[in-house]
Formats: sequence, C-alpha cells, structure tokens
Amino acid sequence: MNIQSFDPQHIPSIAKLYCQSLTPLQSSTALSPDLLGPRVIEQNIQQNTDRLHGYVAMEQDDLVGWFIYFKPHFPFFSRTKGIYSPDWGFGAVGDHRIHIMEALYTHASKPWMSEGRFTHTLSVDPTDHDLLQSLFALGFGQQVLDAVRDLSPIQGNPAITIRKATLEDEDLLAAMDKKIDQHLTASPCYLYCEEDDDDEPEEAWMAEPGNTAFIAYIEGKPVGAIKAHAPEADLSYLVQILEKDTLAVCGMQVDPKYRGQGIAAALLNAVIDDAKATGKARLSVDFETANVAGRRFWLRHFDPVRICVVRRLDDRFFDLEQDL
Repeated sequence: MNIQSFDPQHIPSIAKLYCQSLTPLQSSTALSPDLLGPRVIEQNIQQNTDRLHGYVAMEQDDLVGWFIYFKPHFPFFSRTKGIYSPDWGFGAVGDHRIHIMEALYTHASKPWMSEGRFTHTLSVDPTDHDLLQSLFALGFGQQVLDAVRDLSPIQGNPAITIRKATLEDEDLLAAMDKKIDQHLTASPCYLYCEEDDDDEPEEAWMAEPGNTAFIAYIEGKPVGAIKAHAPEADLSYLVQILEKDTLAVCGMQVDPKYRGQGIAAALLNAVIDDAKATGKARLSVDFETANVAGRRFWLRHFDPVRICVVRRLDDRFFDLEQDL
C-alpha cells in the first residue's frame, strides 16, 4: 500500500466508493438514493477542493482508502485549532479497510501538533461499528448525531393544544432558546454555548421563508415549543445535499414540570404535518449525544445517518506550543 497526497483527480473514485458505503443507510433510513449518486457527491467535493487537504491509499493503480479534511483557521470545539473531515472525507475498502484508515490518520496527523491543531473532528457512519471501535480506541468520543425520519405520524397526546407560532411569540421563543442553552451547559452535557452578538432576533428568524415554530399549551399555559428550518451549514453534508426536500428541527424545549405527557411527540407531529404541507420528504435533527433526555427522545423517532466524533489532545501540549 502506498500513501500519497490527495489530488482532485482522485475525486471520482472517492465519490463512487463513498456512495457504495451509503447503501446500508439508504435501505434503512429516509435518505433518497436517487439524490445521493456519485455525480452529486463528486460535485459536492469539487466545490470544496480549494480548501481540502489530505491523503489517499493506493494499491497499484486502485484507490483503496482516503482521508481528506479541512483546516479551519479558528478554534474548533475547543480553544485550539483543529481539523474537520466531513461525511465523504474518510473511508476505505477491502478486508483491511480499518488498518488502511488507521494508517491514513497516523500519516495525516503527523504535522498537526506543530500546526497547533489539537482538536480532530470526523463525521462518520454511525452504523460502521468497526470504524467507531477503532476511533474510540484512538481516543475519539461522540459529540453530535445527525438523524432523519420520514413523515409518518407518531403517537402523541391528542389532548395537547398545539398552535403555530407568530411574530407575537417572539419573547416566548427567545425564552425557549435560553432554556435550551441553560440545559446544554449544565450537567451532564457541559456544552460550551458562546454568546454571539450577531445572533438573529426571533422576529427576523420567524420572518424568513421556510422557518416555522409551534407552541404547546395545557389549560391555556405554554408548556413547550419547537422550531424548524431548512438545513444549514452546521449539519452534515449528507443532510445539506437533501436540503430542498428536508425540514430540519433546530430546537425543542418542554417545561420539566409537564414532561412525560406526550408534549414533545405532539410538537413533533405538528412539524411533520407542516413538512407534508410544504412538500418536504423528510425531517432531520442534530443533537449532542451527551444530552441524555434529548438523545433518548430523538433516537426513538429518528434514524442516525452521521455521527460527529472528536478527539481533543491533552491541553498540556497546547501550553508547550505556546511556550515555544
């Protein structure tokens, strides 16, 4: 096996092999095989060629593995820089594919320490248990799951009153976002939620075409809310490619005092109905795996299609680099 630098000429082979790896997911989830062919993936990779780095593994003239990734110039999932390998960025074929992928990661990561890239993030197939086992052994851990579902209704509580949100509900939805951030920064999630002065006001968000929100009431009291919009850039490329007929859930919160009464399911059904009415084919959602309550709910109703795994090197290395 020969490891060599990634070149755009490798893209057709990578796209073909990546699409072949999607077959099990396409047969068990709400992904559309006709929308995820090699040509679509090839175009998606080509659009990012000028920002990609990486290596391929060759056996004679055949490409048998690849590892391509971005090098963001900003702190990534930590206070240090890192690398990000997207959905189509990491793979191999054959009986020794895990050994090939481990060799590619070993080779590619050699200069990252001197570059100050201490956070390594990969988006991989959540059903590829052999690869996940290898990555966990290397020190990677789960961070975020992307999942999809079809638009069949789920069992909810018909006694819950659901109303579509309007511009007058701006304060209520802003309060929901704040409660979600409070939940994610607390135990056991410990997700760092950076305050951003550029965050879009709820009124502006509600006014954008395709954005939708619903509020749940019990005896006239608001007890939960859900928001959805078109898939954005922070989702996996797999979901982004399907954005035209996908509605992405981007937040849901239920008052802890009223949980266990089918409110979340009723809110999700409202979004399902809205997606049907607007000609969508599926819903997507992304969530932190450390969000125990959220994870249990979403995995009950959605099928994972990508998992983001992260390896953070010992931050004492960062201190050493700063001293040099």
